[in-house]
Amino acid sequence: MTQGITQTQPGDKLWGYIERHSPQTVQYMTDPSDDGDYRCFVAVDEHDAFMGLCVVDIGRLGFGPLADQTVACLENILVLEGHRRRGTGSALLQTALAAAWELGSAHVWWTVEYENTGAIGFYLANGAVFIAEEDPDSEAPERYYTVVIPNPKRHETTQMPTR
Repeated sequence: MTQGITQTQPGDKLWGYIERHSPQTVQYMTDPSDDGDYRCFVAVDEHDAFMGLCVVDIGRLGFGPLADQTVACLENILVLEGHRRRGTGSALLQTALAAAWELGSAHVWWTVEYENTGAIGFYLANGAVFIAEEDPDSEAPERYYTVVIPNPKRHETTQMPTR
């Protein structure tokens, strides 16, 4: 059972967990040429043992006609094998979503490969919608979904008018 979720960054007490379990996260969060605005959340159990992490990049788009829009991209979500299917991943994802909503993002998006059925089921259970993507012009066509979870406060369901 998840005891707590804490935001962490390079140099914090919990950063060692990130270094051991997700070198990819360390790489982009400490790269001085990467101007991402990352939020890294770590789940720990009652003994402060690492259970998982979730990283979301939240910030202004910075280019084009939507330059001033706040966007959020889920960069990474990892739950250690022994802690899966116990609510840890959902708690991490919901924490990352709450951070994105608080900073004004209309949605959070990321990608997942068609074959990653476990992740797809997890994302569906957490309210995600999917857009099938393929690049037929690619030498080795990638097959993935763009995954989106809209901010419920900004995207309320409305009824179509009836005649």
